[in-house]
Amino acid sequence: MTVVLERYDNRISIGHVIVFLVIAVALGAYLAFVTGPHLREAIDAGVATIVETPAEGAAAIEEGVEEERGVTLLDMRFTGFEHEDVDNLKAALTDEDVSYYTGNHLVADLFFAPAFFLAFSCLFIFLTKPGRRFAVPLPEGVRLVVLSLGLAAFVADVGENICLWIIMGSEDPANGLLFLGATLTGIKWLAYSAAAAAILATVVLAVLRGLGGGNSAPARPAGARH
Repeated sequence: MTVVLERYDNRISIGHVIVFLVIAVALGAYLAFVTGPHLREAIDAGVATIVETPAEGAAAIEEGVEEERGVTLLDMRFTGFEHEDVDNLKAALTDEDVSYYTGNHLVADLFFAPAFFLAFSCLFIFLTKPGRRFAVPLPEGVRLVVLSLGLAAFVADVGENICLWIIMGSEDPANGLLFLGATLTGIKWLAYSAAAAAILATVVLAVLRGLGGGNSAPARPAGARH
C-alpha cells in the first residue's frame, strides 16, 4: 500500500489538482444548472399533461404517486428506484426528452465520474502527503480507505449510467437490471457523500495546520518501505 501511495505522493502537483478540479466543477455545474433544470421542467410539464389527460400506462401518476414519491430522474433517487419509477418517468417525458436524458445528461455524467475521482484523489493525496507543512498526518491504510470511497463512487456511477441507458431504451427492462441499477445508484450517492465529507474535513484540517505553522512528520526517505 505504501509503495503505491509513495509513487503518487511524488508525482502529484498543485497543477494536477487545479486542472482536475476545474474539469470536475465545470461538468458538475453543467449537470446541476443546465441538464438538470431542463429535464426537471420537462418532467413537470409531462406530469401536468398526464394529470389533465390521463394516458395509458400513466395510471400511477394519475392516482397521485407523483405526490407521494415524486417523478424525477432515476440517477437522482438517493435510495434507488423501482419499476413504477421508471414507468412514471417514461410517461412524463417525450421521446425528445428521453434522448436528451440519455444523451446530454448521462454522457456528461459519465465524464463527471472519472473527473470527480481524479480531482478528489489528487487533492486528497496532495493534502496528506508526508513532509508538507500543512499536510494532515494520516496512516497509509486510512488514506487508502478514503481514496477507495472516490473509486467506489466512480465505478458505481459509470455502472449506473450503463444500466440507465439500457433501462430507458427498453420497453420492459428486466427486474435484475432494475435491481442492479438501483443498487448502483444507492452506492453511488453513499460513496459520493462519504468522499465529499472526507475531503471537506481534510481541507479544513489542512488549512488549520497551515495557519498554525504545521506539524507534519518528515518526508519519507526515497525508497522507504513499511
